[in-house]
Amino acid sequence: MNKLTELANKYKSDKGDSFELSNGFTTYYEPLFKPLKNSKINLLEIGLALHEKTSSLKMWYDYFPNANIYGFDIKDNLKKFENDRTKIYRGNQGNRIDLEDSIRNFGCRNFDIIIEDGSHFWWHQQMNLGYLFQFVSPGGLYIMEDVSIPNVKHPSVKNDPTYHMIQEFFNRREIHSGTILEHEKKYF
Repeated sequence: MNKLTELANKYKSDKGDSFELSNGFTTYYEPLFKPLKNSKINLLEIGLALHEKTSSLKMWYDYFPNANIYGFDIKDNLKKFENDRTKIYRGNQGNRIDLEDSIRNFGCRNFDIIIEDGSHFWWHQQMNLGYLFQFVSPGGLYIMEDVSIPNVKHPSVKNDPTYHMIQEFFNRREIHSGTILEHEKKYF
């Protein structure tokens, strides 16, 4: 078992492999993150699923001993999870103003790793990708979890699940999304 999976299981993160709702993402993350393990990096996670005994933020804190860790979630009462290297912003990932405010609040504009694991609604995933990708450091990683989970249609935007949007981008080098702004599409 890799070190990241051990930490995920220790902190009961769903990214590990030890309980019913685990998704095993740490198996894929370990080879990507291991070269950065002891580097001074900035990591942002959207969607924290924080509980008293469950936290991927604790996992990141232990795995990356020199990292600054930033968390974004809609839940109240998250400030108690902050520490010397961890900052948390409360906001709605489906609200572009909240995303903008979080970047200002964090005071960080260069993230080596961004992990989007929020609501799993495709329009939130795509809006976050469109806005936050500009803050990924050169050579950094932007990870979206759960892009193929079927979910409800947005009431005012054409249904375009994130998985299909990504396939289209790799096939045609074009972004088709009703929630990514035109200037953000050009950035890609």
